[in-house]
Amino acid sequence: MDPRVLRTRRLVLSAALELIGEGGFGRVSMESIAERAGVARSTLYRNWSDLPSLLGDAVRAQALVAVTPDTGELRGDLLAAMRTAAGFLEDRDLRSILLSMLAESLRDPEVGRLHREHERQRRERTRELLERGQRRGELPLDVELDVLIDDLVAPVFHRAMALGADLDDEFLVWHLERTLARHGA
Repeated sequence: MDPRVLRTRRLVLSAALELIGEGGFGRVSMESIAERAGVARSTLYRNWSDLPSLLGDAVRAQALVAVTPDTGELRGDLLAAMRTAAGFLEDRDLRSILLSMLAESLRDPEVGRLHREHERQRRERTRELLERGQRRGELPLDVELDVLIDDLVAPVFHRAMALGADLDDEFLVWHLERTLARHGA
């Protein structure tokens, strides 16, 4: 891809994320993104058919750089994934974007679709780690994986988003061990 196109794309996606962080999804428009990025609106429409597709690309570009850790053991894999998530949730700007997406997903079906897709992909990566742990014998085969995923994620999310508490390594290790023990691992 032409380096100028890549540079423009990065500027546009960065501008979109800044605007979401400042005012939420509901206050972002193609015009405001073009103005912030210093490009013509026609540039945006050449690359994105509409605002939801541009915002989707912006969120995907920023969201938890999607790697599935493979440390060779379930606890190491999950702890690496939790540390990545904690870094995301502790970043003020990224947390603002996530909260805005959650709120706007209740009002806007397109943002709701984007949020559900983001969550589906996140859960899929976590499920991959758990299934790998099952194949290695580190997690019982009869564990309800969706419940385990909820048990791993919900307290971390609540601690960061509702309580504003730290997600330090001590908490992450304690939470991981407690949760795995409850599920027989």
